[in-house]
Amino acid sequence: MKWNLKIVAFVFLLVLVGASLQAQRYNFKTYNVNEGLAQAQVTTICQDDQGYLWIGTLAGGITKFDGINFINYTIKDGLSSNSINNIFKDRNGDIWIGTRDGLNKYIPAGKETGYNKERFVLIDDDPLIAVSGIETMREDAEGNFWIASHRSGVLRYNPETHDVLKLSVNDGLASDHMHDLIIGKDSSVWIGTGKGLNKYDPYAQRAESENFSLYTKEDGLFGNHITQLFEDHNGFIWVASSSGGVDRFDGQTFKHFAIKGAGRIRLRCMFEDSDHNMIFGTDQGVCKIAYDELEKENVVLIPNLTSNEGLSNNKVNQIYQDTEGNIWFATDGGGIIKYQGKRFVNITTKDGLSHNNVTALYMTKNNDIWMGTLGEGLNVFNGETFSLFTKESGLRGNDVWSILEDDKDNVWVGTSDGVSIFKNGKLQNSGMPKEIAKLSVDDMIQDKNGNIWFCSDGKGVIKYDGSNYQIFSVEQGLGHEDTWCVLEDRDGNIWVGNEAGLSKIVFDESNSNGYQIYHYVVDGDLIDPSAMDLQEDYQGNIWIGSNEGGLYRITPTNDHQLNTKKIKHIDASDGLSSDVIYGIELDNDQNLWVGTIRGLDKLDLKKYYQIGKVDIRHYGIEEGVIGLECNHNAAFKDSKGNLWFGTTGGVVKYNPEEDILNLKETYTNITHHRLFFNDTLLSDGVILPYDQNHLSFEFIGICLSNPKNVRYQYKLSGFDKNWSPITVQNVATYSILVPEHTLF
Repeated sequence: MKWNLKIVAFVFLLVLVGASLQAQRYNFKTYNVNEGLAQAQVTTICQDDQGYLWIGTLAGGITKFDGINFINYTIKDGLSSNSINNIFKDRNGDIWIGTRDGLNKYIPAGKETGYNKERFVLIDDDPLIAVSGIETMREDAEGNFWIASHRSGVLRYNPETHDVLKLSVNDGLASDHMHDLIIGKDSSVWIGTGKGLNKYDPYAQRAESENFSLYTKEDGLFGNHITQLFEDHNGFIWVASSSGGVDRFDGQTFKHFAIKGAGRIRLRCMFEDSDHNMIFGTDQGVCKIAYDELEKENVVLIPNLTSNEGLSNNKVNQIYQDTEGNIWFATDGGGIIKYQGKRFVNITTKDGLSHNNVTALYMTKNNDIWMGTLGEGLNVFNGETFSLFTKESGLRGNDVWSILEDDKDNVWVGTSDGVSIFKNGKLQNSGMPKEIAKLSVDDMIQDKNGNIWFCSDGKGVIKYDGSNYQIFSVEQGLGHEDTWCVLEDRDGNIWVGNEAGLSKIVFDESNSNGYQIYHYVVDGDLIDPSAMDLQEDYQGNIWIGSNEGGLYRITPTNDHQLNTKKIKHIDASDGLSSDVIYGIELDNDQNLWVGTIRGLDKLDLKKYYQIGKVDIRHYGIEEGVIGLECNHNAAFKDSKGNLWFGTTGGVVKYNPEEDILNLKETYTNITHHRLFFNDTLLSDGVILPYDQNHLSFEFIGICLSNPKNVRYQYKLSGFDKNWSPITVQNVATYSILVPEHTLF
């Protein structure tokens, strides 16, 4: 009997790159003992052919992780030690574990005849392997394992023939005390010892002592006590020593790179990313030496990422990249960290923001980011530092709802107690008349004619032409005096979202007062009248985000009447994460971004207009959105096409260039077979008696990028005619099966 599953997953490729802002929170997802990890001190990470991450710890044994579930193994399960130094996958897909007390091999359930449970086997082909502290393992082109032991020199072990070769100081090794070794592209074995760097040629037809070359400080190394080795894409050997910094060896000379930190900084691991940047895990965070593609050279040192940028622990023991492109950090006390890339970058109080509840956002012409908060005033971020303005410094109020830079470079700030204005960088009162001076202003725009429009709480919408203020309220035909948002369309009409729905101000010279106001009455076509935000798309349609009714699209007409047949409604039943919508923004790829109280949703307008399909992709905590609840009118698109959102958890910046779809097929594994609810082991082609007809299959689709978005379809051929509906359930049960040939 063979097993087959169809998996649907929505995942993203994540790449480790630098950032443009100094003050920001990177997207790190931490898994620690509270989530199920065996121990917080993680020494090594490896991924097997089924997609599971194997995580070794300092004293807690091993954890196997599928992105959601944790399974822990210790000496009680057969490990020779709970102190794990190295986990290694060979070319056959077998998992080997180097411990403080020897080498173990993992045997899955059913792989060997007579064993129906998974187990760990101690490799005791040679006493040295059985008792040595295994620091590092590598596999050469011939299938031999090269093992760096803590005090027993280098061991070469062939798992097929069980032959063992020991290399020690007696054979030419500089020292029997070592931490790392690598196999070079030319099959040379590079060995980091306590007395320098050895190069060993395993195929030279010479005496063993003549097969060794030694490099020390006299040859240009910065230090002789070697702790880490790495070979990059050029075949250059990177050498870290306890003396600090790292050396790069091109075969002729060593070039030293100093890694800056507080005092002497220790390098714990090295990694080369897809752009050929060298990434280093240290005892003071993660740093990078950037690669210049034109110069074909590593040139620029990028300062450390530390706990200030979101790391759970600054001591990083290993950097590992899984098959989906995710970057993982093994830390010494902070568990494992998944780096979720620069797709979303967050700015919070940890970066200098006065409050995480960000209610207004704006970027001025000089690229400063203005951030209004609820109760903690206005923050101005220049890319490096924050400036704070509150009532004590002259701001009208500490609840900031709206920000606008006009065509004269003045910045208007709408608060719950009126409007302030920055002229030539100096904060002053806006000079509004008394009857409107203390109004709460929720939104502001400047139209094509230079007029500034203010949405007020209680006085309708107000137009300022540079000299006079004109009020449009219920008396003039506006739907309601509590107004939330304002938009100028491509024809110069002003749309006002208010408590009673949507109003439109059309300028008409034939009218005695110069304008006409149309209010669109709720008659069942608009479920929720409260229009919280407005956007005009590339086809000229108006999108409305409502308080409880989801998203609406209306098509303007020349007669300014609402064509109810062209009103389109999208809500949670169509895939929105919530019907409470506080913000709408358009990106450069014709997607409509919807800020809800449960995260961000992206609507593909191309598909919507071309084939009528509502295609919505959700972004939440798993994708790196630190604040799920978006705030009203707190969104903008900058000159580079990045989107910014103000949330109750801080500022979220979305970089579309980093949102790369991962086309890697999800790993599919059947984890349990149950016969009448009892665990069993069913082999391929098994034949069951007619009365053994109640079967359950439990399965997992492993997607480490976005595990909670995995969906399943399954089918029992010979029983099911069609695939099941897409579901989140990972158990399929079949009872009263008829005698047939079946395939799951």
